[in-house]
Amino acid sequence: IDGLKSGANDYLTKPISKNELLARLKTHLENARMSVAAGRFVPREFLKILGHSSLLDVSRGDHMEKEMSILFSDIRSFTTLVEGRTPQQNFAFINEYLGHMEPPILRNHGFIDSYEGDAIMALFEGKADDAVAAGIGDLQALTELNIVRSGRGDRELKIGIGVNTGRLMLGTIGGLDRIKCGVIGDPVNLAARIETMTKFYGASFLISEHTYAALREPDAIATRAVDRVIAKGKTKPVTVYEVLDGLPDDERGRKLEARDAFDEAWSLFQQGTMDHALARFETVAAAVPEDTAAKLYVDRCQTYLRDGVPADWTGVVTLQEK
Repeated sequence: IDGLKSGANDYLTKPISKNELLARLKTHLENARMSVAAGRFVPREFLKILGHSSLLDVSRGDHMEKEMSILFSDIRSFTTLVEGRTPQQNFAFINEYLGHMEPPILRNHGFIDSYEGDAIMALFEGKADDAVAAGIGDLQALTELNIVRSGRGDRELKIGIGVNTGRLMLGTIGGLDRIKCGVIGDPVNLAARIETMTKFYGASFLISEHTYAALREPDAIATRAVDRVIAKGKTKPVTVYEVLDGLPDDERGRKLEARDAFDEAWSLFQQGTMDHALARFETVAAAVPEDTAAKLYVDRCQTYLRDGVPADWTGVVTLQEK
């Protein structure tokens, strides 16, 4: 728009030919279109955080430290889903899926940093509640997409979402001829690990203790602590919480009804009282057949009852897989 005004002002102050004016307007329109197109590849929010308004101002090495929430999500069994399909079918599939996942992120004040196949990494500069709300929104959007897919005879999709909050570095990285915007830092790595943990606990959505502590309205979200772990490649333990909102109504309802029993069982496990913890986890597993975490703890308790609880027991479990 500013370019169009400039062209018009030039015409008023310095008479030029009609063809020259049209050529200038065409150039300004092309520049405007290029700016819009560039914004689809490099998030404007990223540039804004770096203090820039245009890609033309970006230099390699520009960086900023910021506290943010990082959301990772991934489709379960993606390789199996795309196996045997044509490239056209796979691109249509992934674009349909991503088209449903993007709006909840944008609606909750986040922006998508990158797509890696079916995986999404999104960043939230504001309150941690926004990142959690976006994850819940993505699960609800997935339910709507699965209704469409079911109507076509396609398989239901399942996803895992992980969120962590902390200080990270945003900046431009790369070589002399090609750079990209990226984020680095331990909070990013932990967010990726937490997303991977969703497979282990049979959860759709997990958040770290850092995100949970940063929530302004934690009571507005239904959660439960599922483990205190040291993730592979890490040295410090972190408590991981499952977000129950966004799950199918029947599963959410059963897990909420059994939440107090699960919390009590988990507390007993943390204390090393394995016999009492086992009895309560068995009750939860019977009441909620799809509760993979409860079944995991049944196995853990039985193992510790058989082999003994370590003398230095702290309730922390070291995970061997990423």
